[in-house]
Amino acid sequence: MRVTGFGSPVGFDGWPTRFAAKAQAPVLPGFVTQTDGRLKLLIGSAIAPSADIVASSQNLVTQLEGFIKLHPEEWAFSVDNTNGRIK
Repeated sequence: MRVTGFGSPVGFDGWPTRFAAKAQAPVLPGFVTQTDGRLKLLIGSAIAPSADIVASSQNLVTQLEGFIKLHPEEWAFSVDNTNGRIK
């Protein structure tokens, strides 16, 4: 599917939001940073399951984009730049 990331359309594999909708469970976005020799897990806002997979996926990508903006040095662990798909 196509969603928007950093103002551009990107391909996104919607399995997290599809699975959440089928399981009626929220998606909880997370992002790991490595600073001062420590790992830190950042947790986003829960995304309620929805039949609108594209909208749910966009919400997930928007939250991941926010994490990347806070810690741009960590982007390589979240975005595979070789094919434009957010993992």
